[in-house]
This record gives sequence, C-alpha cells and structure tokens, in this order.
Amino acid sequence: MTTSSPFSIAVQMEDLLRHLPSAVVAFDAAGQVAQINPACLELFSLRRHPAELIGLGWRSFFDHLAPAFEDSEAELARIKTLIQQDAPDQAELRLRDGRIVLRHYVPFVHEGEIQGALWQLQDVTAIQEQQKQLEYLTERDPLTGLLNRRGFDRRLTMLERHPLGQHGFTLALIDLDDFKRVNDTLGHPAGDAVLAEVADRLKALVRLTDMPARIGGDEFALLMPECRTEEQAVQIGERLLRVMAKPMQIAGVELWQSCSIGLAVQRGSGRSSTPMFQRADLALYDAKTAGRNRFKLFSQRLKHQHDTLHHQREMLRDALQQGRLQLFYQPILTLEPEHNGFFVHKFEALLRLHDEQDQLRRAEEFETALADPQLGIEVDRYVLDAALQQLTFWKRQGSPLRLAINISPHHFSHPDFVGTVRERLQAYPEVRPQELSLEITEHGPSLSSRVVNATILELRRLGLSISLDDFGTGNASLAHLQQFDVSVVKIDRSFVRDLLQDGIDLSLSYGMLRLARMLGINAIAEGVETRAQCAALCLIGFRHLQGYAFARPMPAEQVMGWLDSFETELSWLGVLARPQVLDAERAVQALVSHRMRARKLLSHTLDDAEMAELRHPQATQRCYLGRWLASQTDLYAQQPQFQRLVQAHAQFHQSLSAAIVKTDVDVDADMQLSQCSDEVHAAFWDWVLHAPQLQPA
Repeated sequence: MTTSSPFSIAVQMEDLLRHLPSAVVAFDAAGQVAQINPACLELFSLRRHPAELIGLGWRSFFDHLAPAFEDSEAELARIKTLIQQDAPDQAELRLRDGRIVLRHYVPFVHEGEIQGALWQLQDVTAIQEQQKQLEYLTERDPLTGLLNRRGFDRRLTMLERHPLGQHGFTLALIDLDDFKRVNDTLGHPAGDAVLAEVADRLKALVRLTDMPARIGGDEFALLMPECRTEEQAVQIGERLLRVMAKPMQIAGVELWQSCSIGLAVQRGSGRSSTPMFQRADLALYDAKTAGRNRFKLFSQRLKHQHDTLHHQREMLRDALQQGRLQLFYQPILTLEPEHNGFFVHKFEALLRLHDEQDQLRRAEEFETALADPQLGIEVDRYVLDAALQQLTFWKRQGSPLRLAINISPHHFSHPDFVGTVRERLQAYPEVRPQELSLEITEHGPSLSSRVVNATILELRRLGLSISLDDFGTGNASLAHLQQFDVSVVKIDRSFVRDLLQDGIDLSLSYGMLRLARMLGINAIAEGVETRAQCAALCLIGFRHLQGYAFARPMPAEQVMGWLDSFETELSWLGVLARPQVLDAERAVQALVSHRMRARKLLSHTLDDAEMAELRHPQATQRCYLGRWLASQTDLYAQQPQFQRLVQAHAQFHQSLSAAIVKTDVDVDADMQLSQCSDEVHAAFWDWVLHAPQLQPA
C-alpha cells in the first residue's frame, strides 16, 4: 500500500476545494483564513485571488464580505458569537441583491479547544423560490387565488399560537345561499364566475393583515387578526352582507347572490373548550337555519344547542338500533250534530322513546334530532312499518280504524319516498291506502313546493290522505293551501290554547275553519285541553277535535279498552254534538270587534272617525257588540250570565268615556280600560259556554 505524503494530501485537498460547487472557507485556531475556494469568491463577487486572502484574520476577511450583506452589522454580531462557539450552527443570510445564502458552521474541537472552523455557504435562492411556488400551489385555490383549506388551516393554527393571536382575533365563515341554483340554471362556468366575483369582493374589502380563503365549493373563510371584539365583528358582518348584496353581471345575466355568515371572536389569551372553527361553523348553521342572508355571532347558547342536538341524535340513533322506539296513539274525535252524536274512527300515531333508564320520552324531547335528514328518514321508515303493522292487527281484531302518521319534510321530498310507501303498502295487503293518512309540516325554507306537490299528487293517486300539520303558523300557511292538494288541515294548538283569552285567536281559528270548508278540506283542531276550549270550538263550527280533553296518547294495548268506554267517559260531549241555537258567526264577530277596538284604544292608534264614534252619546248601543247584545236581549235578558255581560260592556264604555276626554296618556286609565275589556271577554264566555243557548233547538 502506497502511503501519501502530507504534501500530496494538501495538494489533493486544495484541488478538491477548488472544484467544490459550494463556497468553503476554513479558519485556523487563530481565526485566520487557512483555505478559501473560488466558489466563495464568486458567491460574494470578490475580485481577488484566493492566495490574497489566506492568512487574513476573520475580522479583516469579513470587511471584504460586508458590502454584500443586507444587514452587515447584524451579521458581524453573529460571526463574533460563532468564533467563540464550539457547536455546529446553521443560518440563512440575506444579501443586498436579494439572494439567500445558507451557511453551515462546523468548529474543529480537540480536547475542548477550538482548533479552527469551517464555513460552507450555498446559494439557496432558487430552491426557496421553488419551495414558495410549491407552497403557493398546494395552499392556494386555483380559481380564486385565495388560500385553500390547507393554507387556511395552517394559518389559523399559526395565529392561535402566535403572540398576535393572543390579543384576540375573529374568524368568519361565509356560505353562499342556494348556490346550486346558479350551476343548475346557468351552468358551471357561470358558477365559477360567481365564485371568482365573491373572491374579488373579499379581496377588496379586507385589510392587509386579513386572510381570506376559499375552503370548500361555495364556502369562504376570513381570518381577521385585528378584529378583536364582538362589536367589531358585528360591523364586519354588516359590511360583508352589504358587499355581497350588490348585483353581479354573470353570463349576461344580473344575479343577486346572498350569503350566510358565522362569526366567532377569540377574546385575548383565554381559550374556549370549543375550537375556533367549530364555533364559527355553529354560528353559520344558526344563520342558515334562521332564514339565510344574515350573519350570526357565536354564543354559549349556540354551544348548548349544539351539545343538546348531539345528545339527542345519539339517543335517537341508539334507540332506533336497539328497538327502544314505540308508537303511542291519540284519538281524533268527530262530532255529528245532524246525528246528535260523536264517534272515533281515526287515531294519530305519536312517536315515543324509551331511554337507557327506561324513561319514556315524547317526540318534543328529541324533535331537533328528527330534523336530521338521514336519521329522520330512518325513523320515518320505522314509523311507517309500525303503523301498517298496527292497522293490520286492528283489522284482524275487527276494528277497521284509520291512522295518521307524521313524515319528516326531508323524507317527504326524497325521490324514493313514494316508491317506499308503495312497497310497504304492498307488504301489508290487508291495509287499504285510504286507512293511512300522512301528516307533513314544512320546517324552514328548504322544502321545494314543486317537489312536495308532485309527491302529494302521487300519494293521492295511491289512495292516501294528506294532512297539513300546524296550519296557521309560519310553517304551514295559506300559501300551502294553494300549492298543495291536501285533504285535511290541522289548526295549530297555539290558536286553541289562547282561544278563550284572545279574541284574535278566536277570529283566526274561525276564519281558518271557514276557509278550509270553502276549499272542501276537513279541519282538525289539535291541542284541545279543556272542556271550555272544546265547547268554544264546537260553537264556532269545528267537528274534528284532538287533545288531552278527550284522551292522552296511549300504547296500542290500551286502545281497544278506551274505545269500549270513551262514550261513557266523554258523555259531556253529548250536548256539544247537537245543533245549537246561538248564531256563532255573529257572536264571534261581536267579541272580536270589541277586542280589536280595545286594543287600538289602548295603543292610542284610533283614527279621528273611530274616536268620534266612541264619543257619540249612544256609543254603547252603536258598537258591534252593543248591537249584538241588543239582538239577544229578548231571549236572554233574565239570565244572570247575560246580565253580567251587558253590565261589563256598559262599564267598559263608562271607563272609555272618562279616558278619551284626557289629552295625555294616563297609565291608570289605560289599566282600568284593559281590566274592563278583560271582564267583557270573560263574561262573554261565561254566558256562551254555560247558558241555555247550548241546549238543542
């Protein structure tokens, strides 16, 4: 083996350094340049021969390099530290011409003493540019140029950890309302143009520190480090809605694209148990369910609602899988005055749940979970099967009853719903379609009238009856009677509950009944809890009633026993199921007229003509209620309840006369008038519900 001489090794090392592509500088123990290669001279644009720099102390050597550094003072301070450092180091150096140099420092240490050091320097500008480009491509949305979900998540994490985020910040989630409509009607290129326009509006709106992103198909996000209070967040929400409300020119068409916004504010360094994104998402969900085209701010109320919903869903899902759901049945009574009787041929099936502690829970306790599209459909299928099984059993027992079941709006508008109903009816051939009624209620704006009406028509052709539940509320209104071919409407219990206390509810209930009759639709009053409510409803013409006044929902095994005894237990209905003497329409109009006049009087909204009428000397006899009382005097003048009503009406007008002469609002006088009006209302029902006019004609 040939042994190389020290001279030959030195020559080889010098040759190696000369040809290395990266810059290298070696220092000896005294801090003097021992070796330097041409690549280093080229890197720093030094027009020197390497031999001219050999032997220079590190400080003198640095003077040659200093002009190239972006911050030579800071670099000098770092080198002073390195010279005394016995551990390797790595740093990025920025040059004045924009280049970035990566420097590796490796000390030579022997027996605890620094014997020299090696610097290796490499121009990494191109590499970093490539990394930035790659980062841009992986963290940017190609359509809008905004951050994508990956880039957004990374910046949210960084902000939560950064000192800037410790002072608080705001996150906004923005979802375009009904965006699918744009793609369906104008095509996907138009949809892309809408998304790009939304992105441009966000870019124009935000500050330099804000970070807008497109995190999904039609969902955007906005991180705002300088928005730290709820007041500022509200202002942002309002500005976003205003900006998005402006029309867009897309594919030659003017579009209005609204949005829903969820806002969450991180206050200072305090941390919530709910992640920031989840908080904003809950607020966004609240905005969409509240009607869209609005913003909502996260609150603990939303968190509580979310937790409750999650618990309900889990409870319902477990009960469905473990067979702990059960149908209870509540009768719907039908009165026939023309036959002086009442009967029951129909029940409503109501869902109940046995929880893990075997406590029976009503549907109201997990109603929110039933609105879940997938879970609601699964529950509906259980209810449909259980109802058909029960109808089959009753028929075999010789009781051909009818059943009404509730169907979730998501299931009702599902493309497979009619096919599912047809298939289940075929599986229970003993049940005639006419014996099954489906009750629908529209919850929120998501139900398509066109789809629902088409479904109703198909079901009607199968022979089923369709009921519109909660009629009179925002979920089931007059518009639906025009759109949907239903055979039954159920007057919402809220009108029945206040029937005897509020003349408006009395008038509305009577009006809805008349409207349903004009359209050839049966009307059921639900939520009847007292005999007085029942009598009042019968008085104004209701013939189909449901509620606790007759029976609470019961398990299937109790139904036959109840049917055997209900005529005896509800014998008090006998009087109500006969023709009445009283002109119900005029009676209702008289009371409603009085209550409306009293309401306007107490709110000080009467016009001049109405005030003149009240000031008339014969005002007591000239008002609608006064004229109606006069028409009843010959028949009922001797009855105590009628006399009480007449006196209450007269007392009201006396208080009214004293009040209208005063020019200023008098709280005591208003209270007196209100009490007198309430007394008229109470006296009216005391007479109507208990006087002899309820006896058969």
